[in-house]
Amino acid sequence: MSIYGLIGTFSALGFFFIPLLTKHFKKLYILRVLLITDVIVRIFFMSGYKHVVLVFIFLAITQTLYSATGPIISAMLAETVEYSEVKTGKRCEAIVFGGQTFASKVAIAVAGATTGLVLSCIGYKANAVQTQTTLTGIFVIVSIIPAIASLLRLLVLAKYNYTETEFHKCQMILEKRQEV
Repeated sequence: MSIYGLIGTFSALGFFFIPLLTKHFKKLYILRVLLITDVIVRIFFMSGYKHVVLVFIFLAITQTLYSATGPIISAMLAETVEYSEVKTGKRCEAIVFGGQTFASKVAIAVAGATTGLVLSCIGYKANAVQTQTTLTGIFVIVSIIPAIASLLRLLVLAKYNYTETEFHKCQMILEKRQEV
């Protein structure tokens, strides 16, 4: 198994901590902490790529942080179905999760195309020794761009205040509607 495969396996172990965390903290707050921590780690990551072991440690940490956001976002999204039903009177989980699946597929396609385009622009050559410009470009792709993406996600979440508290209120409203 490659080193990156080990990093991926290690990051998957982080999934086991999510249920424990969600028992004690709101998902929104966990997500915000994960994103802030990702940005902080990537700032330290900017120390450079000359120390290979340190780079792999940073990659393992950032991969674990990033991997943990997926299940939390999915759980948060599931809770919005009740909010939508309270507001519209219609239960639309198929639209919610279909939208999530579509958005994920579009994101994967755009990321794949963008990665290929950016690697071409920075002069990446497969199976060859990379130039200093290419190495710097790869470093920017792995450290700076994801930090900016995490900051943008935090910006989007700044106005998002729907937590488990509001979810439980929506559940109570729906239960009262069913009693009538």
